[in-house]
Amino acid sequence: MPDEAGAELLDELKKILLYPRVSDLLFWRTPELTEDEAIDEALQYQPFVG
Repeated sequence: MPDEAGAELLDELKKILLYPRVSDLLFWRTPELTEDEAIDEALQYQPFVG
């Protein structure tokens, strides 16, 4: 995937998901998550409302 296309997809994920650092799930997670696992985890995120 070219960098430009990847950046566009990442921007879309940031708009759709509430997870604060969705790129961390995709690029910096140990052990690595599959794309589906990363999306599932991001969808489970519920921000703290105090």
